[in-house]
Amino acid sequence: MVTSPDDEGVAATSGANGDVASSAMSTVAKGALILSLGTLVSRILGWYREKLLLGTYGDSDINGAYIAAFNVPDLLYYLLAGGALGAAFIPVFSGYIAKGNQKDANKVGSTIANLMLVAIAVGTVIQLLFTPFFVRLIAPWYTPGSEVFTLTVNLTRILCFMVFFTALSGLLTGMLNSYHHFLATTLVWNTYNLGIIFGLLYLRQFEWGPHGIYGVALGVIIGAFSMVAIQFPVLCKYGFRYAPIMDLRHEGVRRVLTYFVPVMIAFTLGMATLQTIPGILATKLGPPVVADMRAATRLVLLPMGIFAVAISTAAFPRLAQQVALGQTDEFRATLVHAIKAVLVLTIPAVVGIFVLAEPMNFLLWGGDEYGANGVRAASYATMLLAAALLGLSLMQIVNRAFFSLGKNYVPMLVALGVVLVNIPLALWLMHTPLQYGGISLAASVTLVLGCAVLIDLLRRQLGGINGRSIAILTAKVLLASTLMGVAVYFVARLEPLTPRFRYTETANLPAAELEALRQDDIGPHLRWAAPSVPETKSVGAHGKLIVPRVKLALQVLVSLVVAVVVYLGALYALRVQELTIITSRVFGRLRRRRTA
Repeated sequence: MVTSPDDEGVAATSGANGDVASSAMSTVAKGALILSLGTLVSRILGWYREKLLLGTYGDSDINGAYIAAFNVPDLLYYLLAGGALGAAFIPVFSGYIAKGNQKDANKVGSTIANLMLVAIAVGTVIQLLFTPFFVRLIAPWYTPGSEVFTLTVNLTRILCFMVFFTALSGLLTGMLNSYHHFLATTLVWNTYNLGIIFGLLYLRQFEWGPHGIYGVALGVIIGAFSMVAIQFPVLCKYGFRYAPIMDLRHEGVRRVLTYFVPVMIAFTLGMATLQTIPGILATKLGPPVVADMRAATRLVLLPMGIFAVAISTAAFPRLAQQVALGQTDEFRATLVHAIKAVLVLTIPAVVGIFVLAEPMNFLLWGGDEYGANGVRAASYATMLLAAALLGLSLMQIVNRAFFSLGKNYVPMLVALGVVLVNIPLALWLMHTPLQYGGISLAASVTLVLGCAVLIDLLRRQLGGINGRSIAILTAKVLLASTLMGVAVYFVARLEPLTPRFRYTETANLPAAELEALRQDDIGPHLRWAAPSVPETKSVGAHGKLIVPRVKLALQVLVSLVVAVVVYLGALYALRVQELTIITSRVFGRLRRRRTA
C-alpha cells in the first residue's frame, strides 16, 4: 500500500515527478483523443439510429417492447463480458504484454475467450427456453398474454443472439487496448450502429413483425457481427494467436477468474442504475414512458462516451502496467490527471444538459411519430438525470484504479450499496408529484453519493491522491460552469432563437390542444410541474410533429458557442492550471513554427 501523505500524493508540479505526470498525461491524452473522435462519430451515428427509431415508432407500444427486449441480452452481456471482463482481463493481459511475454498472453486470451463462449452458449439456451420468465422480470408491469408482452418476448429471443458477438468484441477490445491500440476498438461501435440503421431503413420494409420491427432486430445482429469481424484481424497483427484450449491451471487465467466476479457485479450494477433499473421501473407507467426514459438516458450518456469513457479506457492499460511494474508515483500521477480531466469536461456538460434539456431533446429526437408530449417527458427526465453523468463518469476511472490495484471487491460493494438505495428511493419518488422524474432523480442522487464514497476509499487506499488540488479544481469548475449555465439560459431564451411547434393538419388532436401547441415555444424551462403519464398509443395515433430543426439547431449551436466562450473565459480568469497547460503548449508550438 502507498503511504504518502495527501499533500504529497501526486508530485506533478515540479522536478522528475512533473516529467512523469507530463509523460503519463501525453500518453493517456493521445489514446483518449483517438477514442473521443471515434466515439464522437459513433455518437452521431447513434443519434441518427435513435432518431430513426423514434421517428418511425415514436413512444408507441412497439418501441416500448423493442427497448424492453434489450434488457435481457444486455444483462447477459454485462454479466458474462462487457466492461467487467475487460476490467478483470486487462490488468493480467497488460502485465504479460508489458513484460514481453506474448506466449502466456496468448494462453490467457484464448482460454478466457473459450470459457466466455461456453458461458454465453449456456446463457443463451437458458434465455431461449425461459424467455417469458425473464421478460416478466425486466418488464414486470407488462401484462402476460398482452400484445406488448408477446412482442417483447419475440424480440428478446431474436436479440439474445447478439450477445455472442458483442461479448467476444468486448474481449477483443480489452486485448487491443492492452497493446495501446484504440482505432479499431472505436470503429466497431460505428459499424454496430450502421447495422441497426440498415435494419431501420431497409430490412424494416420486408414487414417482418408489426411495422417491420423484427427486421430492425435483425439489423442489430448484423451490426454486432461486424464488431468481431473488424477487431480480430487487427489483433492477430499484434502477435496474438488464438488456440482452442482451456488451461484453467494457468496462473493468469486463475487471476482473471478471481477478479471477474466482483468486477462483473460492480460494472453490471453501475450500468443498471442508469439504464436497466430505470427501464424496468418505467414499465409500471407504460411503454411510452419506457421510450421517453430511453431518450433521456441516451442524451445524458452522450458526453460520457465522448469524454469519461475515452479517458478511463485510455488510462486503464497504463494504470494496470504501472501497478505491474511497481511504478507507484507514476500510477498516482496518471490517476489524478484522469480524474481532473473528467471533472473539467463533465461538470459543464451536466450544467449544459440541465439548461438545454428541452431544445436538445427536440433537436435530437423530436419529429414525425415522436410528438411534443413525449419529448417534453424526455426533457423532464433528462433534467433530473443530468447529475448522474458526473457520478457515473468519475466511477469509470476510479473503478479502474481499484481494478488495477487488485481491490476489485471495493467497487462491487459500493455498486451494490448504490442499487440497494436506488430502487426503494426511486419507487418512493415515483409516488410523489415527480412521477417518472423520481426514477431519474434517484439515479442521480445514488450515483453521485456512490462516487463520493469510492473516491474517499481510494484516497485512503493510496494514502492520498492530492485531494486539495482536486477540490480546488472542482470548486473553480463548478463556478465557471454556473456562470456558463446562466449565460446559456438567457441566450437560449432570446426571441429570435426560440422555435415554435407545428403539427401536420391531419394530426389526431383536439383543435384547442393543437392550437396551444402551435403557440408554445421550445427553450430552457427550469421550473417544471410533474407531467402526466402519457397514454399507451400505437404508431400513427397522434399525427406527425414537424420540428423546426434548422432554427432549433441554430438555438442550440449559438447556446453552445456561448457556453464554450464563457466557460473557457471563466477557467482562464480563475487560473485553472489544466487550461493554462493546454494553451501554453498550443501557443508554444505556434511560436516554434514561426521561428522555424
